[in-house]
Amino acid sequence: MTTCARSLVSLVVLSALPALSACSRTDERTPHVSALRIGVPVPPSAGGASGVPNVIGLLTTESLIINTTDGRPAERLAKSWAWNADHTVLHIELRQGVLFHDGTPLTPDVVADSVRRAVADQNGLALASVKRIETTPAGIDIVLPAPDTFLLDDLGVLPITRPDTPAVGTGPYKLLNSGATATLAAFDRYYKGTPNIQSITVSSYPTQRNAWAALMRSDIDMLQEVSPEALDFVAAESAVRAYSFPKPYYYVLAFNVRHPILSNVEVRRAINEAIDKNGIVAEGLHGRARPASDPIWPEFWAASPEKGIQFDPVAADRRLESAGYTVKPGDATHPPGRIRMNCLVWADDSRLTRTALMLQKQLDAVGINLVLQPVPLKQLVPQIRTGQFDMFLFEMANARTLSFVYMFWHSPRSDAPTFNFTGYTAADASLDAIRAATSDDEIRKQTAALQDVFASDPPAVFLAWQTMTRAVSTKFTVPPQPARDIIYSIWQWKPSDGRQFAER
Repeated sequence: MTTCARSLVSLVVLSALPALSACSRTDERTPHVSALRIGVPVPPSAGGASGVPNVIGLLTTESLIINTTDGRPAERLAKSWAWNADHTVLHIELRQGVLFHDGTPLTPDVVADSVRRAVADQNGLALASVKRIETTPAGIDIVLPAPDTFLLDDLGVLPITRPDTPAVGTGPYKLLNSGATATLAAFDRYYKGTPNIQSITVSSYPTQRNAWAALMRSDIDMLQEVSPEALDFVAAESAVRAYSFPKPYYYVLAFNVRHPILSNVEVRRAINEAIDKNGIVAEGLHGRARPASDPIWPEFWAASPEKGIQFDPVAADRRLESAGYTVKPGDATHPPGRIRMNCLVWADDSRLTRTALMLQKQLDAVGINLVLQPVPLKQLVPQIRTGQFDMFLFEMANARTLSFVYMFWHSPRSDAPTFNFTGYTAADASLDAIRAATSDDEIRKQTAALQDVFASDPPAVFLAWQTMTRAVSTKFTVPPQPARDIIYSIWQWKPSDGRQFAER
């Protein structure tokens, strides 16, 4: 499944920046601006301009629904939706008056063809089991062989485009040309209104440092993502404003539960007890994250209060001793300890490098020798997929839905794309029950049960939920959107009158 596979290896470009405060320059705002220039920092190992298509997609395409900050679906291209009595048919009514960038209307036939293409590509968990898609005068009906609550989750991350021309969407901007630098123009027939900013260029930069320097030189007006190390420089720069929001990605220290030692749940619980997540967030992630208890979005509407394992290194030490793992003396090649484990670390993310060193120190305190193996992305992913690891330290996507939890923590199955390469199966029953649920009460009940499973039989140490920050020149006035990604409101941005506006 192309979309979800990209989610597994999604790249968050964050590089340590040396002191750049000397780069501060006199504010040279232009009072009337009709163009926006966006810089996307992309590490060379990530395959060049891989971040540019992502930004283009956010500005040019839309889905039938959106997943809101609490994981509930909300209308977008779909005006409304409803299930039939046995939850096997989803009736979707389309918004009227929506046009594609080529001027053709959004019709039930076109939407049905777009969704059918996604089904054929297995571009979603629930979509993989779709039986058929029928058109109605006002929309489409998606027919399933059995209830699947994840269908709405899938539709929330599925862009609707012209089936014959996938680059043509319904968003506020249309793509004129792509490449290392892409050019977009305002779509003056956008159904929500004509965008205020008339043109956008999106350019890639090899590193965060290069992109930041371009922002300081006014070569660009927006930095797509600011690394935590650079936030202090942003705060000190009067010509730039930072906008942060919770990002539905989490850092995870995942276990290979097929490993002879990690198959023991007591060992996995002890490792969780040994990790000080607050310390990881404060020091390793510069306070720009939130400790995680499990892979369920912390604001998710059906989640119970977080039930994760508490930091208790004394209890971890006792648990390992009771499990039969006594401290062995060291020798010329190995330090003293109870257990020796290897851990793959994505070498291209400076945050993960720092976090790995902190994990190594915290686990050493309870007698676990963690041998860090930094590897580039092109090596890391194949090793994870083939189970060639004891542990791995990486990031995972969530999309504020339980569908993504299912994809990454349900055991592999033949009828749906899943990406659990750890051998973990303890959450299968709860995840299947959530998938088959047909009421909010049942989803709440099964979500609570799933949280209990992750706490009692952990497949990983769920470390922290990320915070993402975008930096924008004060030449632009950005509508206030607390805790939300400002990129979705770019079409509403206006040229600033030159006055510094209050912190939001």
